Amino acid sequence: MRSSLHFIPRTPENGSTLIELIIYVGIVAVLLVGVGAVALSSLEAKTKTRAVSEVLSGGTLAIATITRLVEHSESIVSPAPGLSSDTLVLTHGTSTSPSTFSVSDGVLLLEEEGEPLLVTPREVRIEDVAFVGIGEGATSTGITVTLRVSARTDGVFRAFRHEEIFTTSVLSGYYR
Repeated sequence: MRSSLHFIPRTPENGSTLIELIIYVGIVAVLLVGVGAVALSSLEAKTKTRAVSEVLSGGTLAIATITRLVEHSESIVSPAPGLSSDTLVLTHGTSTSPSTFSVSDGVLLLEEEGEPLLVTPREVRIEDVAFVGIGEGATSTGITVTLRVSARTDGVFRAFRHEEIFTTSVLSGYYR
């Protein structure tokens, strides 16, 4: 008896093999991991950017407010020339009570007419402040201001903290 081997053509199947399915799932998993990593990286960058932005805007606002009031003041009561203080007291020609800058609970306050006003937003903290009197004699004619400002923002996996030091020198009565 003679047997012959015949090639029987295979008809296409309607489904996928298990190997093809595993390959597809693997490709999709790799793509999802890549997209997830990019998304997390983007969120962390946003967190850092927000902290830096808050510090820069809070510090710039504080320095600008102090500069404007010192330039329009009649005199600097405290600190005296050559001395350093954590408060700044200014007098104005039209006001009977002085303007006082101070830090309380990490926020820069301006007290005018007995009413304390927030100068910096609560999202930033004033870690350190120094007002140094400039001039000769008993009354300061100018002031050097140094502020250490920080902000902390919470990220996806960790918090990010940014800190900057702002410094300026201003003469009293510049716009009088």
